Amino acid sequence: MQLEMVEQRCLTYLQQVSNPIVPFSRLLAYLRQFADCGEVGEDDLAEFLDKHELFRLFNPLPMDPAQARVVGLSTERRVILKTRVPTRAEAYASMNEILDSMSGALGAAIRDANEREDIELRHKAELLLQRIEKIRAELAGP
Repeated sequence: MQLEMVEQRCLTYLQQVSNPIVPFSRLLAYLRQFADCGEVGEDDLAEFLDKHELFRLFNPLPMDPAQARVVGLSTERRVILKTRVPTRAEAYASMNEILDSMSGALGAAIRDANEREDIELRHKAELLLQRIEKIRAELAGP
């Protein structure tokens, strides 16, 4: 892996995307389309990004992956340029969008559970909805 080329291609991509928070797999796919980065390994890239001062590699949902799959959410790692980290207001707005998306997915899961008469799934989804509302209340503050 040519680290300088990987670094340059990551910088170029992450500077020009409209959403600064990019799924790790999307960045990896972008890199692999170039002959000079085509063989970059997933683990190698993750380690490189994690140790690099210009990038931040993180998991956006501190949630059990199995629970997330039940309600149709992705727990995939994300990458952002540290220079594009959003302001507090932008972060709150983004978090509320994510919570809205999660609420929608959970609402669909509850409807599906009701149709299938799956009481356990409905209960789990309702508990997660309650957690989302607590998070939303915490974000709103006093």
